Amino acid sequence: KATVSVLNWSPNRARCSMLQRSPAAAARGEGSVANDQHFRGPDDAGYSPLPVGTGAPLQDANEGNDDELIRQLDEWRASHPHYGCTGERASRGCMFIVVLALVVLTYIPYVILNHQHGASQVACIVVFHVPFLLMLVSYLQIVLIHPGTVPRFWHQFVEQHRPDAFTKCKKSGVHKPPRAHFDSVSQELVLNMDHFCPWVANTVGFYNRKFFILFVTYCAITCIWVCITLPTVFAKQLFPFFANDSNGYRHRYNPPTPVPAEELDIPNGHRILFGVAFVINVLFGLLLVFFAWFHIRMALANETTIEHDARKYDVGRRRNWEQVFGTRPLYWFLPVWGDGPSEDGIRWPSAEGWV
Repeated sequence: KATVSVLNWSPNRARCSMLQRSPAAAARGEGSVANDQHFRGPDDAGYSPLPVGTGAPLQDANEGNDDELIRQLDEWRASHPHYGCTGERASRGCMFIVVLALVVLTYIPYVILNHQHGASQVACIVVFHVPFLLMLVSYLQIVLIHPGTVPRFWHQFVEQHRPDAFTKCKKSGVHKPPRAHFDSVSQELVLNMDHFCPWVANTVGFYNRKFFILFVTYCAITCIWVCITLPTVFAKQLFPFFANDSNGYRHRYNPPTPVPAEELDIPNGHRILFGVAFVINVLFGLLLVFFAWFHIRMALANETTIEHDARKYDVGRRRNWEQVFGTRPLYWFLPVWGDGPSEDGIRWPSAEGWV
């Protein structure tokens, strides 16, 4: 069982009322649920240049009811994902260039410079592309999708009707829902913040955490595959042990298939690239295997790197997992949005026995 501790207000104690928009705010498109995805604080006058949907306008305080805030929170959640972290910003980060270089250093020697076309080599390359492409798409998603921040209408409601129910972030001036933390890099109050990752030039939070875990996992799988196949399959073609016969041919010991020497001459630069690719994948493979398992275990326990003890929100492994990966298993291991996380990042179910 789990009890839902949503906003810690009683419907009988507070009416769910909204603020009436001024004509100037309406002209700017403010007050719309869909336009509240990048609210930084009470003094913030700007919104994301990427509006999502139309959203319902905020209602007058006298017209509100207990279900209105819940309805707008549901509508706000449905407007995700918000692509608030642009590729232009990510491209300016040096770590983005490093990631691109590491990908190229693996792909070029493994696929492009490999001129062996045996059945085993072709099969290895085909299998390699499955986790490799899933890794790339996951990386783009985690770079581009905004982690989620407090919507303006929720902050305004709390400010007017329950200012003492939630602590106010000292740096942003925004009321903090459960599990929200201020990110000093993006200068936003991030929902269910895990950490800021320089490798993806983005903050990992409620709405993009799935893609970070998938990126790390598929990157680990890709590295392991390269580590296994490069020395056992491709290196036999690139660094074979040959014997010269009287006809000027070199052949393998077992079986002794004659191969012209000129067909076996591989430029030293190519061999160096293969060696670099192997070393890189060994190092990152060993690191990322443990890193991926660490984040998968935290998702199953409903923890983050900031919240090491989140027993209050541990509602069972299945529900914990769905709060990150969604309720539809078809989309769990695909880097697509699907239905998104099962909650909205503002309202959190609590484990039985917790209030």
